[in-house]
Amino acid sequence: MVALQLDNDLVPEMLALANNYSQYLLDVAFNSSSIYVAKLYLFLSHWKDKTKKSVMISELREWLVLGDKYEKSKDFRKRILDPAIKELKSRADVWFDIDRPIKLGKSIIGYVFKIYIKPNTPIDQQSYIQNVRNNLGLVFDMGKYHINKLEHIISKPELSRHLVEKIHDLRHYILTKNRNIKNVKSYVVKSLLNEFDSKQPKEKEVIE
Repeated sequence: MVALQLDNDLVPEMLALANNYSQYLLDVAFNSSSIYVAKLYLFLSHWKDKTKKSVMISELREWLVLGDKYEKSKDFRKRILDPAIKELKSRADVWFDIDRPIKLGKSIIGYVFKIYIKPNTPIDQQSYIQNVRNNLGLVFDMGKYHINKLEHIISKPELSRHLVEKIHDLRHYILTKNRNIKNVKSYVVKSLLNEFDSKQPKEKEVIE
């Protein structure tokens, strides 16, 4: 005989499987390395329509029911967030990365999460990818030459929403704050590579 005990927070989500809550939830819930990973997955699932979410550490600690565990922000990140980032990225349909810390003075009180989703089907993936190409063409009049330089990041559908958001941020920046860029297309290519190409040496953030 085998007895299974579910965390109370997971029960409503399990019952929602019949309403098309994907198989990822079941896999993450039962096969995660810790209950914290499963709970962070549920937390992120509420924000799938966002590309970024500001989250206070106090809010996360309450959601995870940590009590007095990992009270220092560096321990919280090392023991809770970093393992969840690695595990969810490899297994789930929604995962996150840390964009930047939120500080009060010198103390870290929260984080800005970048939220990623995995398109469900090959058709979805191609639509996401084509949407990035279309935005580059419409916003910056880019042709194949410049788009090909970005193809290795454009071809990752999980980056699509973030790429489109960045494209429009760059457009706003160029139009309102810097009118002296000689080669806009090259500038945009460099900016996108700087932010999204993991093999690219990081430079100072373009948009301040």
